[in-house]
Amino acid sequence: MEYWQNSGNSQTWLAHARSHYLAALKVADGSDRLTLLRSLIRLSGGRLDLDRIGIDLTGEDAADLSRFGIECSDAIARLVGDAVQDGETVDIEALNELDSRARRVDDDCPPDAVLLRHTTHKSYRLQAQKSSIRALLTMPDGAGLMVCMPTGAGKSLLFQIEALEQRRREPGSCVLVITPTVSLALDHQRTLSVMPGLENSRALAGTSTQAGRDDRLDTLNAFRRGDVPVLFMSPELALGIGREHLLDAAASPDDKLAPLEGRLTTVVIDEAHIIESWGRTFRPDFQRLPALIDDLKARQPKLKTVVLSATLPPAARRVLRSAYHRAGDWMEIDARKPRREFDIDVNAFPTAQARDAQLDYLIDRAPRPLIVYTTRHALNPAGRV
Repeated sequence: MEYWQNSGNSQTWLAHARSHYLAALKVADGSDRLTLLRSLIRLSGGRLDLDRIGIDLTGEDAADLSRFGIECSDAIARLVGDAVQDGETVDIEALNELDSRARRVDDDCPPDAVLLRHTTHKSYRLQAQKSSIRALLTMPDGAGLMVCMPTGAGKSLLFQIEALEQRRREPGSCVLVITPTVSLALDHQRTLSVMPGLENSRALAGTSTQAGRDDRLDTLNAFRRGDVPVLFMSPELALGIGREHLLDAAASPDDKLAPLEGRLTTVVIDEAHIIESWGRTFRPDFQRLPALIDDLKARQPKLKTVVLSATLPPAARRVLRSAYHRAGDWMEIDARKPRREFDIDVNAFPTAQARDAQLDYLIDRAPRPLIVYTTRHALNPAGRV
């Protein structure tokens, strides 16, 4: 059986994907070679000339082809179907279909002047995104805002537009974003580096070298001068080396030296749900952030606080509300939107052995990339799963 390309697929995407898998295949070994080969054949319409792409199968590879649903003759590799086995529940043919259509088909929300002024977007992704930005830009001095929107809904747009709009009104205004990981901070920095008006945004990372410490100090001083629109840092750095610099940025202009024109207007807590889940024992500085914000508000009573997350169970909501709604007005905005882009197939098996057999089959045949989630209890001493 052959799996033909859907005519709606983007040829650019397909070419990039084939190149990616071919590069990975050429350096892979063991069973990884055949799982990657299967994915490459799938992206090539179910048939692939191995000589043309410079792939030679070893004797071990040839012996295992049937396990991965591949047959090869005269250097032409094809995907093949299997006879249905007793108890078989995995629809491999459906998994192999290529479909480049957008999974999220919700209607966009019309733009407003703020979005059009500061970005190239022609619409908001969700009504909740638009409502959140309106609430943020019009919230009273010293107020707090908690926003829960799904991953991919555009929560980052809040602090991006907040920084741009505040700097439009008053040059030197800046925003602090607390992030749980360095990688997330660096991702945000890369995104903002190509946004007009936010190019000088910086991520502050821990370092063990003198050059790194000097660079970190330069970034903090630039923030105090108002040269850094958005500063990303961990709670540990905010409560450590960054604390005095943040307090200085929050101070009244009358209390600063002339060159220090930075004015901290907003503190954003990103991925805020981990404060409840991590902060109790692991990384307790997450629990100390409200005290830092209190100190900042003592210097800058107008300081706004924004709490962002993609998931806020009731326990996390109670913790965050108690921690950050200490004074001033408070608003909560929830998208409460189902994620409809997933295909979900739930199966029950009579025995653990039957389940494991189907899992083995799926791992060998399913397109890559593939993530298998499991519990610790599902791992046997050999680390089979």
